[in-house]
Amino acid sequence: MQIGIIGRGFVGSSLEKYINSIFPKPENINLSCYDISDSDDMNIGYERVVRDSDFIYLCVPTPMNKDGSCNTSIVENCLNLIDFWSGSHNKKVIVLIKSTMVVGTTSALQQKFNNVDLVTNPEFLTERTAYEDVKNSDVNLYGVSSRNVSQKVVRLNNTLWPLSDYEIVSPEEAELIKYMTNSFYSLKVTFANMIFELAENLGINYSEFINSAIKADQRLGSRIGDPLLHWHVPGPDGNLGFGGKCFSKDMNGMIKLLEENGVNSCVLQKAWEYNLEVREDQDWNRIEGATV
Repeated sequence: MQIGIIGRGFVGSSLEKYINSIFPKPENINLSCYDISDSDDMNIGYERVVRDSDFIYLCVPTPMNKDGSCNTSIVENCLNLIDFWSGSHNKKVIVLIKSTMVVGTTSALQQKFNNVDLVTNPEFLTERTAYEDVKNSDVNLYGVSSRNVSQKVVRLNNTLWPLSDYEIVSPEEAELIKYMTNSFYSLKVTFANMIFELAENLGINYSEFINSAIKADQRLGSRIGDPLLHWHVPGPDGNLGFGGKCFSKDMNGMIKLLEENGVNSCVLQKAWEYNLEVREDQDWNRIEGATV
């Protein structure tokens, strides 16, 4: 099987590490990777990956614009090169887009490129445990618009994750699932911070309280991994609220999506405003790939 990875951030590098771990002998698989930080010329790097791959995982940033919308220019620039080299080699590669994009983007991009088949394949992992999350994936989500491509993607999934299930949906559904998931977790973090603040004002130990609450009603906790996932206050980074590369841009992207489709976004708006109040380190403004 011939697989390529473009982008070696925490998503791409974790995927590369995982594939190498399950196929330690090079003769079992051909894995070709490229990142903009590599010493290779960009055209040479892309040409090599496209030439040597039937499937390419595209793992590049989709940062937040100043108005909160999702910027997909990096994805589009990458697809321009992949499409060009696919045509040059008289082939049609399947590109699995790991990048988070607003609903409708994959289908719109598919109309622009004739030498690639695009699949929405969002990741659901945490940056600090990215490799373990890739390795232990229970279900992989694929947004596919073609039955023929769907069959090929299923074979890829069963090769890389033989013990994991998969879910095939439309590209639009896959894009919305990713946005919904990150927005929901952002809301959960916001709510946890509000309860933390209330507990402090009432003289209640938050850590002991939230542990007791989850024991009393296990529906409050996560059933996978840490039962206190998104209940920790302060968070893993030692700060109140949420920050980082994903939650901030995806909540704002969801707000824009709701507004553009005539849906009241006040719940997310208020959660974002609260986050700005409690979060001293607004790190999304300086993290590469988070904002433009």
